[in-house]
Amino acid sequence: MDRVHFWHAVKKLSCLLALFTYGAYFSYRLKVLVRRNVGATRPGLGDFLMLAAELVMTFRPNITRLLSISSTITPKQQSQALEGDEVPKVDIMIPCCGEDLEIILDTVKATCTLDYPHHSFRIFVLDDGNSAELRLAIETLSERYPNLYYTARKKGFNSGFKAGNLNHGIQFSATQEKGGADLIAGLDADVIPAASWLRKTVSVILEDSKMGMVGPPQAYYNVPPNDPLVQAAFPSEFLSVRISHDCAVSQGSGYVARRTALAEIGGFPTDTLSEDGCCSMLLLGAGWKTRYVLESLQSGLVADSYLSFLRQRTRWNIGDLQVGLKFGFFISSPLATRLTVFQRMAGLLLPFLALHSICLPVFAVSYMLLMFGGLPLVFYGSQLEFQTLTRLAALMVIAEGVQDLLTCLLLGFKKYLRFMQCPVWMSPYHFEKFVRHYMLPPWLGGETMTFSATGKKEKQQPPCEKKLAARLVAVLWYGKVIYHVLFISLILAAIYTSLIHAFSLSSPGHQFPPFRPHLREVLITHLFWPPLLWFINITGSLMPIFYAIFGADAAERKDLLQKDSRGVWRPKEFAGVVSYDSFRWNAEHTRLLVLVNAVVVLLLSFVL
Repeated sequence: MDRVHFWHAVKKLSCLLALFTYGAYFSYRLKVLVRRNVGATRPGLGDFLMLAAELVMTFRPNITRLLSISSTITPKQQSQALEGDEVPKVDIMIPCCGEDLEIILDTVKATCTLDYPHHSFRIFVLDDGNSAELRLAIETLSERYPNLYYTARKKGFNSGFKAGNLNHGIQFSATQEKGGADLIAGLDADVIPAASWLRKTVSVILEDSKMGMVGPPQAYYNVPPNDPLVQAAFPSEFLSVRISHDCAVSQGSGYVARRTALAEIGGFPTDTLSEDGCCSMLLLGAGWKTRYVLESLQSGLVADSYLSFLRQRTRWNIGDLQVGLKFGFFISSPLATRLTVFQRMAGLLLPFLALHSICLPVFAVSYMLLMFGGLPLVFYGSQLEFQTLTRLAALMVIAEGVQDLLTCLLLGFKKYLRFMQCPVWMSPYHFEKFVRHYMLPPWLGGETMTFSATGKKEKQQPPCEKKLAARLVAVLWYGKVIYHVLFISLILAAIYTSLIHAFSLSSPGHQFPPFRPHLREVLITHLFWPPLLWFINITGSLMPIFYAIFGADAAERKDLLQKDSRGVWRPKEFAGVVSYDSFRWNAEHTRLLVLVNAVVVLLLSFVL
C-alpha cells in the first residue's frame, strides 16, 4: 500500500469512527429523554428541541462522511487536449447584466483568442442589462472577430434571471446561419478562460456519448491575502466525493454541455437561483452523465465588497434550498427516480448546507436561553447517565477533531477549517433571507430573492471599504455586522448568568471550588459541554468584525492581470493560490480549543 492509499484508508477509518461516536451519543441521549419522560424529573420541550437542532446540524457532515467512506481515490486528471482543426462546433454563451464594461470586454477578448479553430466556435454576449455602450463595443469588436455576436432579450414577468438569459442565448444561436452548434459552453462575464479551455473540456465530453455536461472547478484571481471572507476556500474534498459517486455539479462557469441534453431537460431551470447545480442534477436524473475537469482552466472575480459578498452567498443559499424543494429533497420527486442512492445523498448536500445555515441562529438562541435560565444544556436523570453522556459527547468531538485533522493534512489546515466555520457567521444573513423570502408578506418586509451579478456596478454603492471609518460604516451598519456585536454581547451575558448560577449552588460537605465535584458537574453541563457551542459562535461572529476593523488588502484588478503575446489580458495566477497567516484569531484556533476542551471534559468525567 502506497502513501496515498494509506492516508485514504486512514481518512475512511476516521469518518467511520466519527459516525460511530455520533450514533452512540445521539441514540443514548434520545434513550435518556424518552426513558425519563415520566415522573417528577422529566425533560422539557427545550430538551427535545435541543436534540432535534443538534441532529439537523450534524446531518450534512454525516452525509459527507458516509459518502467519503464509500468514495475512491480521485486520480489526478490531466485531460488530453483536442488536436488539429477537425473539432466539434461550440456556441459559447457569456451572460451579463450590468457588470463593468472593462470586465466584460476582458472576458470577451480572451474568449475570442482561444486556442480553438475560429470557424468552429461562436461567442454570444447575452446582455440582460441592455447596455447601449456594451452593444457598441461588441459590434465594434465583431468587425475583428466575425464569430462574435450580441443579443439582448425583452424581459417578461418571469425572466428567469441568468437561466432565462442562457435559454434565450441558446435559442438565438439556433436561429443564426448554419443553425446551432452541437455543444453549448458558458462563461460568466467576469471569468477569463485559459487558452486551452475548449480543447481540454471538449475532449472530455467526447469520451462518452451520454456525457451531458463537463467543466472545471471555479478559481479566482483577485482573492486578497488571508481570504478574510472565505471566498476561495472551497475544499477539493467535496469535489472528490462527488467525482467518486458520478455526481459532478456545474460550478456555473466554464462548462461545456450537449445541446440535445439541455433540450431534453427543457433548458436551464428558471425556477431556482442555483441554475448550475439544478441543471446538473436534472441531467443526472434524465440519465446523462456529468464530470469535472480537474484543471485550472478559468479564473474569475470574487465579490469586492462586503455587501456584494452577502448578496452572492445568500442568493446561493436560497438557490440550493430551492433545488432541494424541486427534487423533493431527492426522496419523493419523479425527477430523482433515476438517481442512484449515492447521487441522491450527494444531491442532499446542496439543500442541507442551506438548512444548516438557516437553523444555526435558532439553535444559538435556544442554548442561550437555557444559559440565561440557569438550565443545563443536556438533560439527565442520574449520575450514571451524566457520566455516560459526558464521555460520549467528548468522544464524539474528539473523533470529529481527528477526522478534521486528517482531512486538513490533505487539503490544507487553515483553508479547510475556515471554510467549515463560514456558515457560523453567515447564518444570521441566511436566516433573515429565508424568513423574508418564504415567510413574510411584502408589507412586513418580505421580498423575493433576485439575481445580482459579480462585478456589477451599483447605483447606490456604500462608502468605499478601503478607509477605516468608511469601512466601519459600510460593514457594521449597511452590512448589519452590528448584529454580530450584539450577539456576542448576549452570549457573554448568558455566560456570566450561568457562572453566577453555578457558583451560587451550594453543596454541603464538598471542598471549595474548583475541587467541588458538584460545581464541576454544573460547569460542564452549563458552560463547557462539548462541542463548546457558545465559544464556536463567539469566535465565528468575530470574523466579520475583524473584517470591519482590518479590511482586506486587495490589489487592483489590473495589477493581477498581464497581457499575453496577442495583447489580451489574462490572470497572472489562474489557480488562485491564497496566502494565509495566523495573525488574528481564526477557525484553526477555535477548533484546537474545542478539541482541548473535549479532552479535558473526558478526563474529568472519570473523577466526578
